[in-house]
Amino acid sequence: MTMWRAIFKSARSPTFVYIRKRFYCQHGEHRVNAINIQMLSDTLHRQIFRRGNDQNASNAHDQYIDGELLEKIKNHLQQHDLADKQTSKQEDVAFQLPELHGSNIDEHFRYIANQQIAHYKILIDRLIDATLPSKPLTWECRPGWTRYDGNQATSVEFPDEEALVFDVETSVMNGRIPVMATAVSPTHWYSWVSHHLILDDLRLGWKHDNTLKDLIPMEANQKGHNSQKKNHLKKLIVGHNIGYDRSYIREQYNIESGNTVFLDTMSLHNCVGGLTSIQRGNWKKMNNGDHDANGDTNKEAFWAKLSCPSSLADIYTLYTNNTLDKSPVDILIKGSMRDIKDNFQVKLSGYVHVSAVTLMEYCATDVYATHVVLKNVYKLFLLRCPHPVSFAGMLEMSSIFLPVDESWQYYLNTVEYTYQDLENELNTLLKHLADDACHLLRNDRFRDDPWLWSLNWNIKRNSLKSLSNISKKLLKTITGELTENIDDKILEERLTLQKERLHAKRGSQKSGYPDWYADLCPPLYIKSELNSKWRSSPVNISPTKRIVPLLLRLAYNNNPVYYDKKYGWGYLVLRQDAIADETLYGTSHKEKCGDGDTDKQKLQFPVKSWLKILKERKNNSHDGQACIKALDTSQVDYFNPIDVELEPRRNLSQGDKLLGPYTIDIPGVDFYKIPHKDGSHLRCGSPLSKDYLKQYEDGTITSFGSDIAKRTVELKLMLSYWKNAHDRVRNQFVVYYKHDEIADSIRNHSQFKPLQKYGAILPPVAPAGTVTRRAVEATWLTASNAKANRVGSELKAMIRAPPGYHFVGADVDSQELWIAALYADARFGRTHGCTAIGWMTLQGKKSQGTDLHSKTAETVGISRDQAKTFNYGRIYGAGLNYAQRLMRQFNPSMTLEDASDKAKILYASTKGTTIYKLTRKGKKILQKLDPDTILDDDWIDTTGHEILRKHLRGKKLDSYIKSKSKQWIGGSESEMFNALEAIALSEKPKTPILECRISQALEPKVVGNAYLPSRINWVVQSSAVDYLHLILVCMRWLFEKYNIDGRFCISIHDEVRYLVKSEDRFRAALALQITNLLTRAMFAHKIKIYDLPLSVAFFSAVDVDTVLRKEPDMDCKTPTNPLGLEKGYNVPPGQSLDIYDILKLTNHGKF
Repeated sequence: MTMWRAIFKSARSPTFVYIRKRFYCQHGEHRVNAINIQMLSDTLHRQIFRRGNDQNASNAHDQYIDGELLEKIKNHLQQHDLADKQTSKQEDVAFQLPELHGSNIDEHFRYIANQQIAHYKILIDRLIDATLPSKPLTWECRPGWTRYDGNQATSVEFPDEEALVFDVETSVMNGRIPVMATAVSPTHWYSWVSHHLILDDLRLGWKHDNTLKDLIPMEANQKGHNSQKKNHLKKLIVGHNIGYDRSYIREQYNIESGNTVFLDTMSLHNCVGGLTSIQRGNWKKMNNGDHDANGDTNKEAFWAKLSCPSSLADIYTLYTNNTLDKSPVDILIKGSMRDIKDNFQVKLSGYVHVSAVTLMEYCATDVYATHVVLKNVYKLFLLRCPHPVSFAGMLEMSSIFLPVDESWQYYLNTVEYTYQDLENELNTLLKHLADDACHLLRNDRFRDDPWLWSLNWNIKRNSLKSLSNISKKLLKTITGELTENIDDKILEERLTLQKERLHAKRGSQKSGYPDWYADLCPPLYIKSELNSKWRSSPVNISPTKRIVPLLLRLAYNNNPVYYDKKYGWGYLVLRQDAIADETLYGTSHKEKCGDGDTDKQKLQFPVKSWLKILKERKNNSHDGQACIKALDTSQVDYFNPIDVELEPRRNLSQGDKLLGPYTIDIPGVDFYKIPHKDGSHLRCGSPLSKDYLKQYEDGTITSFGSDIAKRTVELKLMLSYWKNAHDRVRNQFVVYYKHDEIADSIRNHSQFKPLQKYGAILPPVAPAGTVTRRAVEATWLTASNAKANRVGSELKAMIRAPPGYHFVGADVDSQELWIAALYADARFGRTHGCTAIGWMTLQGKKSQGTDLHSKTAETVGISRDQAKTFNYGRIYGAGLNYAQRLMRQFNPSMTLEDASDKAKILYASTKGTTIYKLTRKGKKILQKLDPDTILDDDWIDTTGHEILRKHLRGKKLDSYIKSKSKQWIGGSESEMFNALEAIALSEKPKTPILECRISQALEPKVVGNAYLPSRINWVVQSSAVDYLHLILVCMRWLFEKYNIDGRFCISIHDEVRYLVKSEDRFRAALALQITNLLTRAMFAHKIKIYDLPLSVAFFSAVDVDTVLRKEPDMDCKTPTNPLGLEKGYNVPPGQSLDIYDILKLTNHGKF
């Protein structure tokens, strides 16, 4: 208790910082703060934080700190062994920044964001305020655009409107090409029809190169690839999941970004009323009539009335109580061009095909519904996300552009051929393994195999037809024969042959084979117009078959795997007493019971064989064939089982009774379940699934089999990436340019190849696809980096800048970690690095073991990479159960008790322990029960809380503990969690930087204390979205201000990439560094710390490259790219430039 009192006393932070002692000082040539962390140079600090008439400018110049608070900071750092650590110093960075607007950094961002969105907001207001014209009664079925004025239809080149609501329909069976579209402005309806639909010139399933001619024009035909931005009309296009529709608009494939922006109503809804994954599941249950979906009280379930999933139909119903008929979509998904054309609209004869709602009417109805949704969610969005940067950032995020060349098709072909070859090799090897295993039938050798002994080795035999059937057929045959004058001898021969043919039922290649093998074989007779033949190999075998782990002789922690119908996949562990039990040394497949009833036969594990294998592996650990040699019965066996000593048994159940041991009626062994990643209550479906890939890599799961078996496991790992990504990657909608459609800036470059194809992909991104406002897209935003043993994993590197262009981008260093640490510093002492988590983020070094990940790894004895997963999970609100489960995933041999202890140690040292503030009533009761549990100022820890809870016997603690008084103390991250929970539990949670509010479905007044981990996660991730939006807005401002010829390309995780003209690449790199500086400064300003550490002010490196890859020097060697990018694709390494390099290349920061 004394220890907690000391920690509690040092952890309390005052609400206000009293100015007494000077905070900042000069340290030689560097500006440092009171804990010796280097700050921005005076030159940069003055330009950002000490400007104009800002009332905080004077405080920013000479900020002071209370002496008592400074002492508390030092004690806190000392407690976590950080107070006396050496802080690093860098060369100061000083150069002239672009002139900023307003009196502070927030006003600057507001100004430039408003400049970017002002005209578009006017256009949105026009759409919202408009009463839409009536839909036409008849839709014109002619190629191109048609404008409708009442009942008059006029062909037009494109909708000459500034603001439109738009929707596209595509033919899935014909390569997802657009076949029809509708749009509406405040004054007119428009329709577009593809020439392919009119001519019906595509056949079902036919694939062809997509060209600009197949797409929908939205602007005047001015050879758009070479038109200048200043000549572009500013245009707004609204749609639901508009990223999908954008990918079918012709002008969006111009290498210049233009001035058309796209507003996604689905993203607006997610910002206003998005749901977590758990809520989506509960919402569906409740709407299906299950009102007790998750035990929600009426108050907690109220969120379901405020929100819904993000489909257009659900949102439209939410705001109007009306429904949309989505049945016609089946024709677009499954139908041919003829089917689509036949259901275009009601024919003149009045005959309606398939659905009362025809396809053109269906498309137009979606446009109308989208307009309704826009009217309902847009103003709510502005109310809940009031900062103009949020809106401007979402518009910019909708303009993703990925250039490709003919390498894309080469990559697809190479990967597909390689995948097929390796898959064929895999299946061939599996067939060999099955054939080899089948040979064990001879002399019943299967009984000695610790994996295959449990299979069904019963032999398939042909059954005979009944004599009556034979007699009937013979009689019929004889009757027919007697009508002919055939010699009796010939007749007798024919009858004999006929009888032999009819004696048995139709034969099977399964005959004579064990049942398990026969199940892998195809049906006996394969009917074909050209040929009918017998098949006699196990062609039905694949890695998904349940028998495969046994054929591979897989072992989990060096114990043979076994499948149990009740418990799923697990492994068998030999008991020590089995060695002394000679009755188990027999080789009988089944131990017969006394009555000899085969139905009561008991399975028997081959104990002697397994002991022999263990001895052979121990004596010849380097020999991969040890298992096979141990099972070789051709040599004289002098093996004595008694000589084998089993390794001391660990607690294989890991303290978790759900993992085992289980009794499954096999003498001499115990059965344990293979742990499932989502909890031990679940069964392992297959040890070959992707969830267990790490266990193969770290040796938890191994193969005791032959080289063939080990090669099979290796192939399974190699194919895993492409198996999961195949459909998504091959279905990318790629558009290639014709020669005269290629931009002049590309064609005029010296490296341009006239015979090479150039094109682009526009991924259908949702700029706010989740409740945290993160962007969502199925392929590119989740793309992994190239791995040497993964087929096709070089995917990102196939995005290649065309001649004359470069990619310029950077990864935000420890983005979310820094954000969370900054909130902690602001709460604790308004000083950068004043908390342990803040100090480790700013000054911690991997080489010295002082960074967060190294500290966590040291605390619980795990690797640094594993510690990263723990740290980010904890920051996102994951609790002890998550930590326990993760530890056992990383170390399957760890017991539940050990995992629990380590998780508690980790959380105690990082998150700390909780304290609560007593009310007068609560203090009075606890003074009687246990007064020693009451800390200073009427606080109690978990011990006092538990005593009070038990005394009240289930009563609510509201009258005894002050509301929202829970605090974390004693841990390196306690103040971080206090800060995050304070935001998440506030009356109106919002991000501290751009003040975006949480979804209506997660506000405390709606859900109470439920979904807290999701809400903490929202604080961090939504703040990271603020960061991204600030970067996007600032980069657009700098590109326009200094005429940098480039455009936003993509943002993946915490990295951003821009496509820029090669001659502008270093200016773009400078713009990116300045953007990061101003973005971090904005964060510091908004939490009232008017300074910035130099260590986070600039990107550690800006990458300048010609392809997308994690690092510019990665050669991306994979099984499908064995030569690497440089030799295989002629792609040289890129450049990695820090701020000092960039200043040298730009004449010390001059644009």
